Amino acid sequence: MRLASLALTGLAVLSLMVGCAKPDSGVGGQPAPKVYKSVVSLSPSSSEIAGIVFLREFRGRSESCDQPGHVKEAPVVMKGLKPDYEKIVAIKPDCVVYDPDLFQQSDIDKFKELGIDTFPLGKGDTVDEFIDMIYEFSKFTQAETLGSEYVDKIVRERSTALASAPTPPVSVAMLMSSNGAEHMISGTESFIADVIRSGGGKPVGPSGRLFMTMNAESFMAMDPDIVIVAGAPDGFLNDPRFKNMSAVKRKTVYGTNPSVALRKGAFVERFIKRVSELVQNFKR
Repeated sequence: MRLASLALTGLAVLSLMVGCAKPDSGVGGQPAPKVYKSVVSLSPSSSEIAGIVFLREFRGRSESCDQPGHVKEAPVVMKGLKPDYEKIVAIKPDCVVYDPDLFQQSDIDKFKELGIDTFPLGKGDTVDEFIDMIYEFSKFTQAETLGSEYVDKIVRERSTALASAPTPPVSVAMLMSSNGAEHMISGTESFIADVIRSGGGKPVGPSGRLFMTMNAESFMAMDPDIVIVAGAPDGFLNDPRFKNMSAVKRKTVYGTNPSVALRKGAFVERFIKRVSELVQNFKR
């Protein structure tokens, strides 16, 4: 009887301990990260990532956000350069996502003052940094599988492109063409430049991480093998200053989908593949 009594007492103590135990606070005793289930997006690239890769609930967007299709059903909370903070507060999203290249830090700090979390989708100037960002955001959306699937697409296209890259490398310039104004060229320290490298090409242009006004004389001296233009290439091809460039004579000036080429969004692997196809088909 005494043994039975001791056993029952032990079970009662154990039950009390379990009943008073603290709930799971996350891995390693650290609080579990806040999970983002609804977002407001302030840029097209962040809308692509949150909408296609992570399938998050959209509660607001910029007027330029158009992919994926269901994003356009969300109300517009940003026209021009500034978010409508009042409207976003009323929507009560878990998080505001944005392209850090498009905003001043003061714009983002305003959300912190309002108690709204923010997450930069598109930070980094290399494909590897972009991949790290995908993994990081996927943790906060509990979409690790979808994030990994997208990363796998990027890694697979890059590996295939580099394995078949021509030697010597084919030089590639990335432009935004204009009619009646100076063209813009991507800098060699930009994300686009690293995508060109990932596609097996050699980026050419001025030093820098963004697009900048192109100096015609300097560009002719670069004489890239291939010129890729975001959108239609007509503005560049019709510019008489460049009619004697090798790429123009050789007909290796190509237009491409600006949404794919210019956005650090959900189609990075497509631009890698596009570059790879162009450099592999180049004939010296």
